[in-house]
Amino acid sequence: MKKILKVIGLSLLVIIALLVLLIVAKGCIAKQQMLRQETIRVEKLRNAGPYAADTVQFRFAQIPDTARAAEVYRYFRLDTLLSPTASTWENAMRLARLVADNVPHDNPPRTDEGWPQVHTAIGYWKHNQKRPGLNCRHHSIILYEMLTAAGIKARFVTCLPEDSTDRDCHVVNHVWLPELRKWAMLDSDGFFYYTLPNDTIPLSLAEMRLHIIDRHPMQLNGLDTTANAYAQHDKKWKRPYWSKNLYWFEVHEQHCFGRENDERPADRLIALIPSGWQAFVKHGQAIKTTDEARFWAAPEM
Repeated sequence: MKKILKVIGLSLLVIIALLVLLIVAKGCIAKQQMLRQETIRVEKLRNAGPYAADTVQFRFAQIPDTARAAEVYRYFRLDTLLSPTASTWENAMRLARLVADNVPHDNPPRTDEGWPQVHTAIGYWKHNQKRPGLNCRHHSIILYEMLTAAGIKARFVTCLPEDSTDRDCHVVNHVWLPELRKWAMLDSDGFFYYTLPNDTIPLSLAEMRLHIIDRHPMQLNGLDTTANAYAQHDKKWKRPYWSKNLYWFEVHEQHCFGRENDERPADRLIALIPSGWQAFVKHGQAIKTTDEARFWAAPEM
């Protein structure tokens, strides 16, 4: 009997050891696959055609709506969040933190019950209270309307891959920082932004794209997590993800409250694409440009 128990014990140890080896092997394989995938994606960015000035006619504009701005300001009690002595970025971060803390990430089903019916900041917020969880586009619209109500210039930008069969994209806010005369990427769907290592100045989408192409180090910053944990998170997911979704961009030509609600006024999508590349249709027909300077120009004040 003792011999039988001993054999069973040894067998169990062998099985456990094999399972541990299998898990480690799977982890190593997954890591190698991710590294190869990132390398391929970066090469696609590196080999993309250069941006170039063109004569495509477009003009970004913010449609003013003081009544809607006041409604959003009151609903979210922005007076309790904003500080008149804080920088634009500090106030933007406070708003993004509110969204990140209260709206978990999810891709709700496109059903009457699961999908939001009112595509505004307040509409999404109320839907999230009934059925928690919204996707990156919903997050970005909530934050955009809050930023606009606070008097902060911003746009929500769709970041897309080169592969037309890849249905995944990402939507974030681009916040204009007048103190620094630059744009800054702010992702409230998880609360992420990038800086250079040991720096505090947030990077724009254009800067992120260049740093990924040149393989320059960037520092991922975020909410309630140690710097080391964010560095590991960046290696495992964020940087490979961004290397895919910075191939081209879409932005509404006219931004306003309720931009994607049924009330929205006539509008066009403007797409920034590499020279010599034919963009596929993602969110309706877009006006295509290769003019990076005009696409990322400072907003009209």
